[in-house]
Amino acid sequence: MEYLSRICCRVKSLSKVFNFWNVYLGSTIAIILMVAFILLAGCVNMKQRKVCVITGSRAEYGLLYWIMREISRSSALELQLVVTGMHLSPEFGSTYKFIESDGFHIDRKVEVLVSSDTSIGVSKSIGLGLIGFADAFDALKPDIILLLGDRFEIFGSAVCAYILNIPIAHFHGG
Repeated sequence: MEYLSRICCRVKSLSKVFNFWNVYLGSTIAIILMVAFILLAGCVNMKQRKVCVITGSRAEYGLLYWIMREISRSSALELQLVVTGMHLSPEFGSTYKFIESDGFHIDRKVEVLVSSDTSIGVSKSIGLGLIGFADAFDALKPDIILLLGDRFEIFGSAVCAYILNIPIAHFHGG
């Protein structure tokens, strides 16, 4: 573990380590290693680590469910959940209700959707996301952000986390 710790100290961001693991080991193993590293880091520092998971669609939530469940069960980690995008839209079924019915507490809801899916509309949605995620991250003060996929909602949260120097663990996407 000491060797792994030294490697991560030399890298400016945990996301670079995660991307390295993802490329060479595959995404599932990389996720397990990232969670294990966060757990061990939390044990070493005796501080509960805040892992902020961002979800914007039902499809990605299905993939995030299992890791969210394990984070919420951990005594070394605190799950912070930010819901955005299609989850909040009545047009797409207000699927944030399914997340709540699964027993997860939603810490923040970030509205990003405008009524246009043109390039201008998506650009405006990213702008709204930057404002909303800045407020959410300022209030939650996460230790790391966990992102899945490459939709525009996720892009906005990644840009915001990057500017705020919050480490990013990203998998499945560009």
